[in-house]
Amino acid sequence: MAASGTDGKQHGRRQQGVAAIEFSLALCLLMTVLAGIVGYGALFWAQQRISYAAGEGARAVLHAASLAPVRAADACVVAREAAGWLAVGCRPAVGPCAWDPAGQSDCVSVTVTYDPAGLPLAGILRHLGGADGQGWVPGQLAAQATVQVDTESVQ
Repeated sequence: MAASGTDGKQHGRRQQGVAAIEFSLALCLLMTVLAGIVGYGALFWAQQRISYAAGEGARAVLHAASLAPVRAADACVVAREAAGWLAVGCRPAVGPCAWDPAGQSDCVSVTVTYDPAGLPLAGILRHLGGADGQGWVPGQLAAQATVQVDTESVQ
């Protein structure tokens, strides 16, 4: 009986660090999942923000065109302001509307783009995406809004 008591104490000493190792492995996995959730949340937020910016740029053209002739490039000024601190690219385009066969109006499209590499935790998501690094994170976020205005309203 004395021998079994000695074995139990030695067995207990050998198991003392196992709980800490298991906790550290579980914590690493939990932190990776949490970083992924926050990273994807940042991507969704950025996509929503640039969609809003494109809509605001197009809305500004529509509002200004009702008052006086407007330059399509002014839409990008409003879109960049609406994007906030995101460094977005903006490209206005004026052309005939596909749904207006008579050609009495033009369509102004505002395209806003953003490179998500500058977002927090996007680098972690790129590394988790696979060998090419692009599996889970898009290379560029983009949004477009189009409004129809009278042909003489746009310069």
